[in-house]
Amino acid sequence: MMAQQHAQRTAADRAARPSKETHLLDLDDACILMILKHLMPLPDLFCCAQTCWRFHRLTSDKRMWLVVSPRYIPPEDTPSGRAGVVHNTLKAAVAASRPGDTIWLAPGVTHEASDIHIPHPLHILGGGSNPEDTPISAPPGVDCVLSFGASCKVAMLAFSATLCPCLVHRKGVLTVERCKLKSDPKGLLHLVSPVLTLAASSNRSNSGVRDLGDAVELAVAKPLAATAAAAAASVCMGSLDLSSSKVIRHSVGGGRLV
Repeated sequence: MMAQQHAQRTAADRAARPSKETHLLDLDDACILMILKHLMPLPDLFCCAQTCWRFHRLTSDKRMWLVVSPRYIPPEDTPSGRAGVVHNTLKAAVAASRPGDTIWLAPGVTHEASDIHIPHPLHILGGGSNPEDTPISAPPGVDCVLSFGASCKVAMLAFSATLCPCLVHRKGVLTVERCKLKSDPKGLLHLVSPVLTLAASSNRSNSGVRDLGDAVELAVAKPLAATAAAAAASVCMGSLDLSSSKVIRHSVGGGRLV
């Protein structure tokens, strides 16, 4: 009985709508995507994704991703399979990004990156099937490859650096998934490590349950290979939660965590 009444009300609403009125959902996917690109990923797109299944699918569409390739990439090789804006460097993509964006790096080419500070949440993803397919290297004499000032996730990337850490974790929750980190200390074993965390949590619960709003975490999802010729694979100067990590040490002696 209730279903029948609902159907009758829906039919009455449609009949009362002017014939020339157009609803947002009457637009095709391409038009809706153009509208969604003007919204902030967090929290606007997140809220839109909860309204209906169609918006949920469109807000996670790969056409919303930022693409990075230092050389020409055919449209069919991009995540969406269509032509769009392609940034030449990761730094340019970070500058053009908004909180919650996904940055996709083209495989098969080495990406140059140095001292890139990431101030808002991002997902940085390598486009290959293995981390080695998407290498990121930094020239000697820089402070780091990537510096994270907010909760971020990096995946499927191979980092290499000389006399500096690959990743510097300063704030938020940093998740490293299926990446390879290589830092060449050039003999300065006590000063260089692939991962450096400077983040500190000011409020941790004594019960062991962390408040995600205040806690700071570095989560390393396996498999991660940190090639540590340095004295330590990870150096912590704040609060560090390190789990499911694999450290490969090529120098004499065992690796250690500080």
